[in-house]
Amino acid sequence: MLKSILKLAAATALLATSLSAAQAEVKVTENWTLKGFSHPESIDFDLAHGVFYVSNINGGPLDKDGNGFISKVSRDGKLLQLHWIDGLNGPKGIVMQGTKMWVSDIDQLVEIDTTAGKIVKKYDAPGAVFLNDTAVDAEGNVYVTDIAKATIWRMSKGKMELWYETPNKFHVNGARVIKGDKLLVAGWGRGMKDDGSTDTLGNLFTVDLKTKAYKDLGDGRPVGNIDGLERDYHGGFMVTDFVKGALIRVHTDGSFEMIKKLKPGSADLDVMDNGKEALVPQLMDDEVTSYKIQY
Repeated sequence: MLKSILKLAAATALLATSLSAAQAEVKVTENWTLKGFSHPESIDFDLAHGVFYVSNINGGPLDKDGNGFISKVSRDGKLLQLHWIDGLNGPKGIVMQGTKMWVSDIDQLVEIDTTAGKIVKKYDAPGAVFLNDTAVDAEGNVYVTDIAKATIWRMSKGKMELWYETPNKFHVNGARVIKGDKLLVAGWGRGMKDDGSTDTLGNLFTVDLKTKAYKDLGDGRPVGNIDGLERDYHGGFMVTDFVKGALIRVHTDGSFEMIKKLKPGSADLDVMDNGKEALVPQLMDDEVTSYKIQY
């Protein structure tokens, strides 16, 4: 599936994008680029240890080949350890919870102790196909999107459960808990085909953590094949479009603008320094780039 998605991304990159630039008042410049990864999919910062972690698929995204690993990177973009954690298959979304790291891995959620630098436990998600991004709430529950099945899993009290099925098979990718009681989800789109293309593009929506009520963000206008999702620290959100290759700022009314054209394969980003820095794994190019953002 990865090869097909990459072909689609390369082809789509040749087309002109239709993203609105009406509200574009943001300047984005490259800060640093670190090469040498192997299909890097997600990056997240560990506040306790002052380092970034990068997930490397290192093969097919659904291949249970044992080739996947986690890298450790310094705050200023220096590679500290390429193979910091081994023994994974196709690791993707990363989320930190204190000194605990949660990583999705095809049909498992992996718990890692970042102080000890070792895998603690792997939790099976029976029936899951393509677990992707991860998010954690104030009670310590972990949410994991399954882009292939258009579902969301939850780890609660040591048990994985199928928690949510999206309306009309809305395939989902990025996820973050906001306002303490809502899961903000990045839609990849509806009608996903084997090559990763979709009949419609995705938008952001929320799921109430208690009632599971669905609500589009703003007017719910289509944004793109959304992968990474983070707050922009200025009242909105920062997302990446994997297929087109774009860094996009989404506002709470649903409007958005592309603030930086990127390469296809722009994956699960992290945002630092109160929105003044965005770090984007470039899955197709085996690199991570840090961008300075000026509002």
